[in-house]
Amino acid sequence: MENTDILYHEVHFRSESAEWLLMIHGAGGSTRTWKRQVERLGKHFNLLIIDLPGHGMSAEKGVRDDAYTFSIISHRIWEVVDHHRIEQVHVLGVSLGAIIALRLEQLYNHRVKSVVLAGAIVQLNRKLRLIASTSLFLAKLIGYRAFYKMAARIALPRANHKTSREVFIKESEALTIEEFRKWTEMYRSLNVTLKDLYNE
Repeated sequence: MENTDILYHEVHFRSESAEWLLMIHGAGGSTRTWKRQVERLGKHFNLLIIDLPGHGMSAEKGVRDDAYTFSIISHRIWEVVDHHRIEQVHVLGVSLGAIIALRLEQLYNHRVKSVVLAGAIVQLNRKLRLIASTSLFLAKLIGYRAFYKMAARIALPRANHKTSREVFIKESEALTIEEFRKWTEMYRSLNVTLKDLYNE
């Protein structure tokens, strides 16, 4: 019987001999985050692209968890890997997905062959620490959608970020208020998580 609780994902299968690449989008994203990379990467790898809980087509898949941690999210992702009986993967994560990729490497190091980080957060500057620690308060004060727009402008401030910023804002519309709450509560542990991941 099919596991209907599993996260939404896409499989782009190249061949039995090709290695697997697990692709993890950032906060507010979805499998569509990778649409420009699929064709090129699919020439070299079998691709497994995940929608994180509460995001994209996994919008309903977060209800089983009352709260999120980076470990809970990692285990949910690994359920998909196991579902397809994939022994080892390379992991590509962007932004918040990069932090999840590093947690996956910690938890499943014997099955993660390599990790590629794109736009990884390696430390929180004062501005990002303030946003992470006050995110729930700010979101309640100005509204969840307005908060996401503000966060997008802070995280992706440059002119060459415009397309990514617009995609981030559009994709974040799939998040319900409850999902937003769970994700923003998790952000408050971001500094501790980063120190753990980078052994500081």
